[in-house]
Amino acid sequence: MATTQVVPAAATGTSLQAQHLTWIKQFAQTHYNTNVDEVTALLIPQYQGGGGGLYMKKVEFGFNSWLQGAKDALGPKRQGEADGLEKGKVIFVRELAPKAKASEVVNVMWIMWHEMGHAVGDRQTPKNTSEPYAYRFEYHSLTEAHNSGQLAQWNIQLSDLKAFYLIRKKDTADSAERQVFEALLG
Repeated sequence: MATTQVVPAAATGTSLQAQHLTWIKQFAQTHYNTNVDEVTALLIPQYQGGGGGLYMKKVEFGFNSWLQGAKDALGPKRQGEADGLEKGKVIFVRELAPKAKASEVVNVMWIMWHEMGHAVGDRQTPKNTSEPYAYRFEYHSLTEAHNSGQLAQWNIQLSDLKAFYLIRKKDTADSAERQVFEALLG
């Protein structure tokens, strides 16, 4: 697997968000036979756009406006971190504070994985970047991360997942992946 690129540079390969991004890329390759190594996460403090995260499809319009908004949110000292980013190769997501609460970690990880579901769908034939597809991807990935013990390694408890799920559930369509995830939550 190629080196995981997480912007900003201060988010080193051992940062929690870098670990989440690396894991989800490996998951996509293993379970969906889809390489998303070229997708970068632009971490933006207090980012709220796109419902907390955003992936711009390769054929979507408006990328320059979203990119400018991201640069503005980064502020003058960090705007250069967004230089050279291309649609279809970046997700925008909120940057975690150094001592983020478990609920914030779950929220941001979950949204990042949802956006990676869009990136995976954008690389498949036929393309499927729909919201239902991204929701199925996120539920599948969360279930696998739990079953493999990865969430426990990140100190993420089922109760943390359940709390965010209860908020998010109303936005998602029923699917086999969601039913498996709900059974896991108990």
